[in-house]
Amino acid sequence: MSAQNLIKNPSFEEYYTCPNDEGQLMGYAKYWKSYFSTLDYLHKCGFYPDAVIDNVAPRSGDALVGARWLYIAGTDPQREYLHGELVQRLIAGEDYYLEYYVHLMSYGIAIDQYSAHFSQYPITDVPPNGILYLEPHIQNQAGVISALEWTRTGGCFTAQGGEQYITLGNFVSNIETDTLNPVSATFIQKHYALIDDVSLFQINTLRPSDTALLEGESLSFNPNNLPIQYLLNGAALPNGQFQADSAGLFTIEAILEPCGPIGSFQVEVYHCEALAQDYQPSLRDTSVCLSDGWQAVFARTDTYNYRINGQLAAGNIFAPADTGQYEIVVELPDC
Repeated sequence: MSAQNLIKNPSFEEYYTCPNDEGQLMGYAKYWKSYFSTLDYLHKCGFYPDAVIDNVAPRSGDALVGARWLYIAGTDPQREYLHGELVQRLIAGEDYYLEYYVHLMSYGIAIDQYSAHFSQYPITDVPPNGILYLEPHIQNQAGVISALEWTRTGGCFTAQGGEQYITLGNFVSNIETDTLNPVSATFIQKHYALIDDVSLFQINTLRPSDTALLEGESLSFNPNNLPIQYLLNGAALPNGQFQADSAGLFTIEAILEPCGPIGSFQVEVYHCEALAQDYQPSLRDTSVCLSDGWQAVFARTDTYNYRINGQLAAGNIFAPADTGQYEIVVELPDC
């Protein structure tokens, strides 16, 4: 089961109004704002200038945002910040994982400052020098991102509690921002990058629950496609997939790449013949009086199916309403 992404409109697909020009984010993309800057909202419903953005396609869907997080010409920094809204307030003391994707444009400089700040209220005040000196709760640790492709950045943090808004941007001065001029750069004093697929997860929801399989079955543990490694006896499971080749109880450790271990869970693998043998002692014919209020309570409804006179039982309790003879058949559906 996929964990809940706590970012509203995470890939910018939803809009109030389809954009038709640059600088249209506020009032166009649902739940995203730019209080004192003019980020570009690019959506294939209308404004999507392929030639201007090197024909880069959205990482997913039909939309993305373009932002300038550094400008070193003149005295005006001309910073742009992306403000978003969370699905719910964060819980104090809980750990969270944030990731989003950036794509550098070939005509600008590369930078290292991709940071995120979480707050209880929207940050709407215009700073005097155009720079928001916010505490970066999550900061890019990979150095300058210069690849001309979609690159994942993000990290983990512990919530103070009550945070409901996210701000993405560069929170340090021009001097503190490490830069790199790509060979193809034509605007060597400006950084411009595309942003897509912003995701925030409560870390304890990323660890799978204990589960059971039958021999021969398989199970994938990473429906959100996050940088999680799953270890069985110290060895990584390829593509986060467990193959139940033999019966037994297996403990799997989950490691979230930027954060470290996030816990372990167990997979119990059953053999069909063993399951049938386990049930045999409880199978017997019996007679009861209807007035006694007798009922049968079936075990392990997660593994067995029960048919009563040919009809599949809806639950794990059978209480006959009328006199008669009832045949109860126990099935192992996957065997």
